[in-house]
Amino acid sequence: MSIATEGLAQRAARWWVSLYTIGLPASIRDRRRAEIRSDLWEQQRAFSREGHSSGLTALVTLDRTARGVPADLVWRVGTGDTAGQSLGLWFAFSATMGLWLAFLRPGVPDLNSSAPALAEFYAGKGLSITVGHVLIWTSAGIFARFVLRLCRSSLTMQHGQGALHAIVLVSGMAAAATLCLVFALTGVASFSGEAGLDPSVTQHLFPLAGLTFHTVLSGAMAVFLAATTAVSVQGGTGSNWTAWFSGVLGFLFLLEATGALLVFLLPQALFLAWVVVKSFEVSGRRLPHVS
Repeated sequence: MSIATEGLAQRAARWWVSLYTIGLPASIRDRRRAEIRSDLWEQQRAFSREGHSSGLTALVTLDRTARGVPADLVWRVGTGDTAGQSLGLWFAFSATMGLWLAFLRPGVPDLNSSAPALAEFYAGKGLSITVGHVLIWTSAGIFARFVLRLCRSSLTMQHGQGALHAIVLVSGMAAAATLCLVFALTGVASFSGEAGLDPSVTQHLFPLAGLTFHTVLSGAMAVFLAATTAVSVQGGTGSNWTAWFSGVLGFLFLLEATGALLVFLLPQALFLAWVVVKSFEVSGRRLPHVS
């Protein structure tokens, strides 16, 4: 390994600290990043004095970064109220990684396959599928918390819209519960296939999960986003462009729920971006109005 490799390892460590400090106040964020840069510099100096190679320095840097991930996440959550600003980021991260690990990476087998063929298809994919499903269920919990913060925030700023707030709350919680249901179905289908059980379990549950995801979940999302838009527009809360973004996004989900939208996962990807933006707004960091 060369000095270039050592530089890559240090950049990886700095990239990680930049990632988990996104959304924090500048003073906290910059102090944490400066601490890591100082630590990396001191480590490099110490290894150089002791005559260690650049390759060893790079390996130690990557090892310390990887082993420090749990402590870094605990520190991030422990920053108090500022953690609420990153609800959307954690939701987007866990949902995206969960979907990739549980569904996109392992793929979907030929549902007409026999039990041995299904078992062969899933061989060696159990860990990825398990971690993916745990992340998806975690994202559902984060989203439920986001819905509660959204309702509480808007209730403190406006009155007389109890029915709309109830719709936001009920539809948001229904969406979170449906997400858990969808991936409970895919989880049972995947592990039945991996275990070589009756293939009819996998053959029936995967289409049912797809129908639930694209119809029931999309319908709940459409109602949630439409009600959120109405609350924002009538109450004058939030940024104009985020309010209308949620309205357009709700329409896309409605098209998907009715089978009229053919673009796979486009509304879901846009929804992740909307939650990230809205979580900052809910936490009191209003975004600029766009006229």
